[in-house]
Amino acid sequence: MVISKTRIIISIIAIFAVFLAGCSKKPSDPDISDSVAPFINQDDSTTAGITTGIAGIEFTGNTINVYLSVKSTENFPVDSLWAGNFDISEIYDNGQGGLDTVDLIYEDLAVTKHIFSDNSNVSIILLKSNSSTVSAYGTNMNTGMKLVANEKRAADSLAVLAFHSYDTLLTDFTRNIALIEGAIDEPDYWGRSCQFRALYRAIDELMDQTGRKGIIVFGDGLNNEDPREQNAVIDSLVNCNIPVYFVVYGDTPDTNCLETICNQTGGFYTYYRTSASMWAMMDDIRNNYDLYKISWTRRTPSGRRGIIDISTQYQSAIGISSSTALYYFEAP
Repeated sequence: MVISKTRIIISIIAIFAVFLAGCSKKPSDPDISDSVAPFINQDDSTTAGITTGIAGIEFTGNTINVYLSVKSTENFPVDSLWAGNFDISEIYDNGQGGLDTVDLIYEDLAVTKHIFSDNSNVSIILLKSNSSTVSAYGTNMNTGMKLVANEKRAADSLAVLAFHSYDTLLTDFTRNIALIEGAIDEPDYWGRSCQFRALYRAIDELMDQTGRKGIIVFGDGLNNEDPREQNAVIDSLVNCNIPVYFVVYGDTPDTNCLETICNQTGGFYTYYRTSASMWAMMDDIRNNYDLYKISWTRRTPSGRRGIIDISTQYQSAIGISSSTALYYFEAP
């Protein structure tokens, strides 16, 4: 792996500046010990369909364990992951006033998948658009909502709220799937869409609930309200830490509205109305992610600073994608 001296010097300066400022990033992870070294992620590629992040680096003798968290940006669960083109370099003082790198020789490379799961219960409102713009998709929306209901755990609570010219709570929070599905199948009443007002109602309904909270909207993202209301409802959602997710129906969705609400509240929207995409939403609300441990043995354990260059491929419901990421670390 060839890395320019200028890039290395800039990176090392950035590393020590952060350390001196007391702002080194050390995400917590329940599966690894306190010996995990701090790291700084200088470059994390998410453009190729995968978001990668190092949750920690563990040094035990000559063995190095890197814990890599993975999420698919297409909002599908990551079925499997391969680490290839994997390089680690030691940064050292060349004795001539500069910094150089040397590729470390590693062996016994292994990739092991772990699952980190927040086991707390979740409270979710299924918000169903009954506007005339999506009237032709009513049956399909009911099917999608039932997919979410069937992904719930025993301790999770769901409520169903329909909105059109006014909003109607079809069932209060319950753990009973039969009640949830019965509410989903309630007759439809078509009218204009008051999406923002329905989101306010959903926030109010969630306030007394426990665990992690989320709103999943089934509709086209269109609304007939004052667009200035969008920023106000987003502020309320962010203040209450409630992410919004959209399952998109209709021929002309308002993608600007969808992207703004989802991106600013921490949710996402999807056109893939499958059990896999519903599963991904539930996992995201629970803060679940796939965690991989990449282990190898180095023959020269003396290096204290280094660079990890990882190219990854992953398999999801829509095929195989790949990504590369460059990380800098400092050993304890």
